Amino acid sequence: MNPKKIQIIGLVLVLAFFGMIVARALMQKDRVVKNEDDFKATQGVLEETWQLRHIGETGLVVITPDSMKHVPTKLDDEAKKTLISYDAFEYSLESFGMRINHIVSKVPVDSEEYADNLAKVIKKIKGVNKYTYAISPLTKSGQEGSFLKGTATQYGLSIETDSVILVKDNTLWEVTVSFNSDNVKLRNLAEKIFNSVEIR
Repeated sequence: MNPKKIQIIGLVLVLAFFGMIVARALMQKDRVVKNEDDFKATQGVLEETWQLRHIGETGLVVITPDSMKHVPTKLDDEAKKTLISYDAFEYSLESFGMRINHIVSKVPVDSEEYADNLAKVIKKIKGVNKYTYAISPLTKSGQEGSFLKGTATQYGLSIETDSVILVKDNTLWEVTVSFNSDNVKLRNLAEKIFNSVEIR
């Protein structure tokens, strides 16, 4: 099996896990949600203490809440063929979700390919329909990468799911924020998060 195929298999495994995080964070609802109900429920997001933090040993610095959690993961034998390490962190409340992935691969990682695969995973999640997305090049902290901007209708809400994906050789950092696209305060918070992303 050539390195390119191995790389793609590894990324698919990571993205499958990402899909489970998204499902847990956003897709627990099985009913139509009214905007006014979601606005009230997500007030808790705005009441969190959001500040700049170092994320584990990843080298990533970004604004996160106090209750951001490390998601324990164990690489199986198939994933170990491609990945050296994988760390994930998450926070979610109602329509708002934030996820961080840190991947160290055995082969160079392509941010645009990763973004495209990530979009395909989001599109297949239960409850998501009318999903549209765009991928554009991005440079932050001297690192090249991609910005994935997508919007889907999910259980009556228009959910925007955006990702900053940065790469350096075999290392990838991903910061994804999902939120009710009609909620201006959550949109402003998402922009603040993305603007704070830095690799040190």
